[in-house]
Amino acid sequence: MHTFARPAMVTTYARNPTENPMNRRKKVNQILKKKAKKAKKANDKLNSNSKPRYVSKAERAKQEQQAGE
Repeated sequence: MHTFARPAMVTTYARNPTENPMNRRKKVNQILKKKAKKAKKANDKLNSNSKPRYVSKAERAKQEQQAGE
């Protein structure tokens, strides 16, 4: 009977045996959140003043009254 050398146990979830897969997932999530936050900030800068501020009907009535006086 032949004896074959058993290969080292290979895991698909951890590249470094000391690295916890949950820590990697957390790190990836942090990176994605950071990118999303950065994209949102850039988008807010682009669309900041494209639309006038909403003035309610009551405020418009007050403004008309003050302008009439």
